[in-house]
Amino acid sequence: MAPSAPKPHDPRTPSISVDDLRGQYDAALLSDPHLTEQGPDGEEAAVTDELALELARYEAAYGVLASALQDGA
Repeated sequence: MAPSAPKPHDPRTPSISVDDLRGQYDAALLSDPHLTEQGPDGEEAAVTDELALELARYEAAYGVLASALQDGA
């Protein structure tokens, strides 16, 4: 008997659980992004603008959701 070929991944079956997705999303929203910018003297300085930091958090959370949607979760 010949060995059967491996079955391809069913796109209707997500590879991440809802709980894992929720954990990644929460971690992205609660993370403390370390943004830096180059100052006029050429030195890198930490970004302290709260709006920029909040935007970075939401962009990370959006990335988690976009990845899950492409995965079919």
